[in-house]
Amino acid sequence: MGLIGLGLIAFFAFNATRFFGEHLSGRMNLQDLRLHGKPHRTLQQNERDSLAEFAEGFGYLGSMAPSYEPLTDDVYRLKGEGKVVRYSISGANSETTTIDGVPVEIPYTLREVLLAQDNEAEVVLAKGHALVLSLNGYAIALPDSTQPAT
Repeated sequence: MGLIGLGLIAFFAFNATRFFGEHLSGRMNLQDLRLHGKPHRTLQQNERDSLAEFAEGFGYLGSMAPSYEPLTDDVYRLKGEGKVVRYSISGANSETTTIDGVPVEIPYTLREVLLAQDNEAEVVLAKGHALVLSLNGYAIALPDSTQPAT
């Protein structure tokens, strides 16, 4: 019985270490983008309006809603691997999406175009993550976000 208990403790310790390690790595990558990233353009008003519309859709979540408020008007490029990591710790489910190791919030209109490799995204920084404005040639900007970005 003691061996089974020890095995369960080791299993939970391993998963907790992996979860917090990836979480810390993502936070460090976001901090690096904030401090050392070079913006390539400025946020446009129609993109700001689109983000505000997505934020309204999450109003029912209250304080649990992801932030859709950009901290600045600087737009950055991310290129690299796209990853969705799902965790379940003590019955609580959590999901983190990253592009090139940076935690991102992808509006629902763009989630289907996330690739395992070779993603190209434009993002603005928000509290705790980067907000995706365009992903692999598709933009969130109104009025028609299903058209490829130019």
